Amino acid sequence: HFAHLAHAEVIAGQAVGQLVIDLFRHEGHEGMQEREQLMSHLLRLGPKGRYSRFSATLNDAMVAAYVIQTFSASNFYVGFFDQDILRGVVEIHDMGPNGQSAELAFSIELGWRGQGVGARLFAAAVAAALARGYAAAQ
Repeated sequence: HFAHLAHAEVIAGQAVGQLVIDLFRHEGHEGMQEREQLMSHLLRLGPKGRYSRFSATLNDAMVAAYVIQTFSASNFYVGFFDQDILRGVVEIHDMGPNGQSAELAFSIELGWRGQGVGARLFAAAVAAALARGYAAAQ
């Protein structure tokens, strides 16, 4: 599971979940569980959420193909969980030669938007990218 560097998040004075930083690169059964969590999260996004994340309208099959393709690449993720359910994620994609820059791609489920989750995900993702040697994140 996403068990690395987890801590309870407090937004507007209320504990609302956990922000979890993880390389998301496990092998075998654990890696399959993580991939399924990511896929389930992206499939829960409505049409507007999918368009916001992908800049395109994707059906369920396209989302599943995307997860399978990117999960095997050199990406890592910062996830926001509520009751062990992934509700928001930042995908950190290697974009530059020699791993010098990273692109951040956000998705947050509707019920969690407007509560500061994105800001917390952004700060954690930039810190994680810089800690892993990226010179820039965009």
